[in-house]
Amino acid sequence: MKEKIWFEEHALYRLMLRSLEFGIDFERAKLFAIQTVSRGTPARKHKSHKHKTHCCYFDGDYNVTFYVVFDDKLRLSERVVRIKTVIIESGRE
Repeated sequence: MKEKIWFEEHALYRLMLRSLEFGIDFERAKLFAIQTVSRGTPARKHKSHKHKTHCCYFDGDYNVTFYVVFDDKLRLSERVVRIKTVIIESGRE
């Protein structure tokens, strides 16, 4: 199944600010957010009543946890994902 991933303006803005705060370049942070949507687990800490929230831990040089709040829909033969916001925290959940 194909997957289309869209970032809302708020999500890109938060991603840019928080990635600079943790010393991660923007392209890598964007890749981490996309990986969190596709292979992350449902979050226990930051939950949304309207949308799904996934989290994923990235170790190595960064040691950060990404929380991604998103909305997904199935349209024809593809999954359309709209990322609402991105939260980055140091350490594990």
